[in-house]
Amino acid sequence: MEISGEPQLWDSTALFLGQDLKVLMEGAGSALAHHLRTHYPDHLVRGLLVVAGLGGNGGDGAVAARHLAHLFPVEIWLLGKPSQATHGAALENFRLAASSPWIRVMEVTSEEELRELAFPEGGLILDAILGRGQKGPARGLPRAAIQRLAALHADVPIVSVDVPSGYPFEPHVRPREVVAFQWDAGDGHPFPKVLYPIGFLPETRHLVGPGHVRPLLGRPGAHKGQNGDLLVLGGSEAYPGAPLLSALAAAPFVDRVWLGRPQGGPLPPQLIPMPLGVPAAIWEERHLPEVEEVLDRVTAVVVGPGMGRHPTTLGFLQRFLKKIEGRGLPMVVDADALEAMEPSDFRPWLLTPHAGEARRLWERVFSSPYPAKEGLTVNEELFLRREALRRLSLHLGVTLLGKGPLDVAVQEEKWLYNITGNRGLTAGGTGDVLAGLAGAFLAQGQDPLLAGAGAAFLVGLAGEALWETQGFSFTASDVAALLPQVAGRLLQGENFPRR
Repeated sequence: MEISGEPQLWDSTALFLGQDLKVLMEGAGSALAHHLRTHYPDHLVRGLLVVAGLGGNGGDGAVAARHLAHLFPVEIWLLGKPSQATHGAALENFRLAASSPWIRVMEVTSEEELRELAFPEGGLILDAILGRGQKGPARGLPRAAIQRLAALHADVPIVSVDVPSGYPFEPHVRPREVVAFQWDAGDGHPFPKVLYPIGFLPETRHLVGPGHVRPLLGRPGAHKGQNGDLLVLGGSEAYPGAPLLSALAAAPFVDRVWLGRPQGGPLPPQLIPMPLGVPAAIWEERHLPEVEEVLDRVTAVVVGPGMGRHPTTLGFLQRFLKKIEGRGLPMVVDADALEAMEPSDFRPWLLTPHAGEARRLWERVFSSPYPAKEGLTVNEELFLRREALRRLSLHLGVTLLGKGPLDVAVQEEKWLYNITGNRGLTAGGTGDVLAGLAGAFLAQGQDPLLAGAGAAFLVGLAGEALWETQGFSFTASDVAALLPQVAGRLLQGENFPRR
């Protein structure tokens, strides 16, 4: 039977990188079998039980079973029918395992059937039920299987594939260890983990994914003011809407957002205006004392959207950046504010240049041609940009998020890149939305590297979700409005269509 439907996020990424999912699953399962044979030989003699879900983790477990069945007693509890598999490579391996004379495959289709099955006495249990793509707390048959495993005595050896099934929700399996396969997406679970390289391209270790982003979306405090307060400064007579987009994007993810524009104007009720005594067409140095009053009330700042590059504004920005540096406040420096950047020791700032701004920044601080150029392959362009941003990070003492078809976040020697998004995100103002969301994450106390990469990932997913209903005919306001819904879907474990 053919398996149809949208590809899973990680599957499509592997396809994007030109890799064969069947080969990767075979590599994962064989590495898993090698680990079990090496570290649990006494338990394997008494039997191996693979509790397998219908996705990629279950497929990895089926491959491991195939590699061990000629040496040890092996049984698979398959939670459903093979034809219900959600992963094409997994379906193939379920069928191969079922056809093996050495493997007993039990198709478990109800919780009653599951309760009647007995665990092997003294044997080893392989948890291959759910992986990173689960949609919130486990439900139905997987939940019942996880509950059975979680109820076992701590002396019963359980090894989980990739991530403990159900984690970070309850119930979840509590394994003796977790075996993962090089692609470490920041799961953050407390269990011992062994990492095996199985052929993922090296750069996939730097690919931002749901495991990086989900921890950014949980509000850390239960009281107002504990989830971050953000100040957005920007705008000018020519571009009054840019900072408003940033503030609206940030508002659902922090407790309060102040918005400062040189000419003021009415604001949506969820935003707090930062009034200026003397409104003006552009930002001027005389506005600094009023800005400083608000700085005492916030945990992060976004500066730059729509400010323009008038010499008077640049003078304001240079003095403002010095004051922020003295306070140690996290900050997103975006758009025209990048023109005022100077080298310093490392500080919790995130710069968000697009390709042209990165080039101008490079040529201003290094007085040499920008190394990235057109006409290169995807990987060549990615690594040249990464190297340029790394040098800028070290020289300026900041984290950078280089925006482009592939967004690249660099913090000294650490880096991540993002592939979510589509052509619709070239619409004016989407960079302002990205800056505001990254600022919200900084206001919560998040690391600038993860704040930048996570914001790029989430904005990209919003663009992909909008494509489903509007094609490429959407605006930056549409992206900002959809961010809470996309974040909610991501928190529930949803993998989004790739376009």
